[in-house]
Amino acid sequence: MNSRALTLALAVVALAACVPPPHFEVGALTAGDVVAALAAPLHDIQTLAGSGTVRQEEGDGVLVADALLSLDITRGVRLDAVSPFLTPLLTLIVTKDEITLLDFRHQRAYIGPATARTTEKLLRLRVDPQLLVQVLAGGVDMAQALWQPVPPQGEAEENLWVFAWDAWRVGIDRQTRRPVLLTFAGDDPLVISWESRRRVDDLDVARVIAVRRPQSRQGLRLSLAEMKVNQPVDAALFRANIPADFQVQRLAGDEGR
Repeated sequence: MNSRALTLALAVVALAACVPPPHFEVGALTAGDVVAALAAPLHDIQTLAGSGTVRQEEGDGVLVADALLSLDITRGVRLDAVSPFLTPLLTLIVTKDEITLLDFRHQRAYIGPATARTTEKLLRLRVDPQLLVQVLAGGVDMAQALWQPVPPQGEAEENLWVFAWDAWRVGIDRQTRRPVLLTFAGDDPLVISWESRRRVDDLDVARVIAVRRPQSRQGLRLSLAEMKVNQPVDAALFRANIPADFQVQRLAGDEGR
């Protein structure tokens, strides 16, 4: 091989070494684009009402039921789980200050401060209540995040634009430019996903929302078949109506906030 050919070959090798891994495109989106994409549904969706199914997991225990969702991002969220015969099973109400769980099977009501610790006690899922409300609205407000592009890891991040900030990673769909996967690394990782987007009342809405703690084997998956967006939601839904024959347990303390 002559010197010119050798020089060209070395240049090709050097350039190849600088090429990012497949599906990793530096500069495809800016950090500002990622922040805007994460928060976009919150800007468009003020209220959401829907029906479908809910699946709650704790270890080997699984509850699957029909579900009714009422969400107002200024007030909070209400999730009703009912049997196929429309018998109420559970009602969860999360507001900015308080969480209430009505357990109709055992005629008990649990009321506590809006903290991650209370959420863990009542839902068997440790997640900040306000983050949960944002997730169900289809987005997350992380305006201060300085996202950096990183290579995809694992099957779940294949074919996504992936960005990282602190312990967070977000995977963004290349076509819709909407987040589909948000994870928080740590001793007890948190995995959030938005799937099966479709147009509802001229807005792009995720039909399936999941929040999981894989290591703790905890999870909540909501699949909505019918949805209405930005239509009036009765404010009374976010005030618990506790039946007279229920035993009421109040959870004290603000730890875990």
